[in-house]
Amino acid sequence: MKLSLKKVRVFESLSEETICFSADLYDDGKFISEVSNRGRGGSNDFSNYTTEIAKKYDTLDVECDIMTMVERYNIVTKKQSKGWVLSKDGQIYTQKFPYALSRIKKNSKFNEWFIKNKTQFKADGYEVLNRNL
Repeated sequence: MKLSLKKVRVFESLSEETICFSADLYDDGKFISEVSNRGRGGSNDFSNYTTEIAKKYDTLDVECDIMTMVERYNIVTKKQSKGWVLSKDGQIYTQKFPYALSRIKKNSKFNEWFIKNKTQFKADGYEVLNRNL
């Protein structure tokens, strides 16, 4: 099972005990259901709740995995405009860009700079999480 989320929307102002969000849930690239959480400490809600979904996706482990993916998505969204957002051993790290991203992207050597940095991060065991590059 390879879960992923698309169309993630986080509503921080509505989050109380857990993160308030809505998203589309995919398993190995196949759409499963819309999933959401009201942010009040309850479990996730599935738009087309069926016995199959209940057995496979409405478990504590999957619940935690979905919440972790949403929180990770939210962190990346907040930090990616100012620097690299990296993951290693389950931890998230950031490294500031030397200049504003808009300035870096305008540089004729942007692709070279990007590939060099991404290759180095990968060699050091990091995964680049930025979705804006």
